[in-house]
Amino acid sequence: MGSLRSLVAGLPRTFWVLWVGTLINRMGGFVYPFLALYLTTERKLPVDQVAQVVALYGAGSFAGAFLGGRLADRIGRRRTLLIALWGGGAAMLALGLSQRTGAIALWTFALALVQDMYRPAVNAIVADVVPPPDRARAFGLQYWVINFGFAVAAVLAGFMARRGYFWLFAGDAATTFAYGVLVLLKVPETRPEHVPAEAAAGGERHGADRLAPFRDPVFFAFIAITFLLTLLFFQAHLAMPIDMKAHGLSEVTYGVVIALNGVLIVLLQPFASRLTERHRRSVVLAASGLLIGAGFGLYGLYTTLFAYAAGVVVFTVGEIIQAGISPTIVSDLAPPRLRGTYQGVYHMAWGLASLVSPWASGVVLRDYGAPALWLGCFAVGAASAAGHLLIAGPRRRRLVELRAAAVPVSAGED
Repeated sequence: MGSLRSLVAGLPRTFWVLWVGTLINRMGGFVYPFLALYLTTERKLPVDQVAQVVALYGAGSFAGAFLGGRLADRIGRRRTLLIALWGGGAAMLALGLSQRTGAIALWTFALALVQDMYRPAVNAIVADVVPPPDRARAFGLQYWVINFGFAVAAVLAGFMARRGYFWLFAGDAATTFAYGVLVLLKVPETRPEHVPAEAAAGGERHGADRLAPFRDPVFFAFIAITFLLTLLFFQAHLAMPIDMKAHGLSEVTYGVVIALNGVLIVLLQPFASRLTERHRRSVVLAASGLLIGAGFGLYGLYTTLFAYAAGVVVFTVGEIIQAGISPTIVSDLAPPRLRGTYQGVYHMAWGLASLVSPWASGVVLRDYGAPALWLGCFAVGAASAAGHLLIAGPRRRRLVELRAAAVPVSAGED
């Protein structure tokens, strides 16, 4: 109990309000896991149209991440959260009521666009209110509650779908709206005040701010490597079930195997920061890349049930150890007035990967086969590991400069 208390001690009240809101929202996240099934069974769309609609969700997520980051810096974190949560709830209901293919496609894109605006805003608030030494622990706890809520939602959604798919949309919208009410009542605005010189710069300043993350070579190198590694995460829900079925393993077996991912995250994630804080962050991220690549690469050599389960364990450990570190690095590199924008670009990497990964894995599976895909995953993981070690020096020098200028950054060493 003492260890558990030390994991949660010292974090501010605003963080815990967001944590509880995230739990409510993710426990009601019924729609996305069942979206493809809903479109094929309830709306009778052919598989190719379903793929296009799901791709539109990825496109909306990609655009929403950047838009949410910019709005968090321009109009404030709190307003951005309210727009994202209440607008997302309305779009959820509109999608559930849509029957024509065009309307379904439109509202799917709108839902992802508006709903995913909240991610960079939440990360910006965490960076605003949590002291730098505690940020990795705070981001790790956020990652934990997202995965715990998702696991609960997946179970509840299966029961609700039996009563009718619209209940998934109504329940998801209700929990999203409830999170918005919690933000309205309990979350203050945390955006750092702009100094007068910045305010006087007007539109020219805002134009430069919009492109600042892309002109920051240290940050952009980190995002490029993050994108590479993110491509692998989606294979757990894309190529992996296809490959398991091709080797005689059922959908039920896949469900049990992939459930190990959620179970391990729930059990181990809160303790990850303690295990990693004594090591350089670049080394931990490199180890994460190798573990994630090796977990998927194992399927290129062995295709037994034990091998698939072992691969999940290996890549989940890699996922866990990097979860709190990556957004912490983004917070360190971002100027305080641009925390939302930098976090938005970080989440854009995930959105872009959700678009590219299905296409890339489909092409490799079709033209070269599953072993080539899995060994390619290992190569990508190894490349990301090498990349993190290569870019550690410039990032280390940047942190030294920031500390010399008395800019608050986390205590982690790169």
